[in-house]
Amino acid sequence: NFDWQDLRRDLIPGILGQFEYLGKTIYTHILSSEYAARVHDLHTYDIVSRDIVQRWTFPLVVDANLLPDCNYRLGRYCVYKESSVTLARSCELSRDSVVGAGTAVGSASKVCE
Repeated sequence: NFDWQDLRRDLIPGILGQFEYLGKTIYTHILSSEYAARVHDLHTYDIVSRDIVQRWTFPLVVDANLLPDCNYRLGRYCVYKESSVTLARSCELSRDSVVGAGTAVGSASKVCE
């Protein structure tokens, strides 16, 4: 029966009741202070990427430099830059930006999320 109106009140007891009747078991582990996410489409990829840039996933952050040949440095407002970045004086990097090696940002340019 899938004529349930409320997830907590109808669906969960209905599914759990069927599992109990069939002798099945559901296991769960509740994370109290860790970060976990499942990326299954571009929208969730965007969300998890923003969480990483904003440091919600510490110690898994951009400036941890987990990949070989990465040398990101954290600046103010969660702006990450590698050492070989060339920035024009009039360019603007907005908060939560990541600029990789070999990038040149020209004058009057703006990098934003």
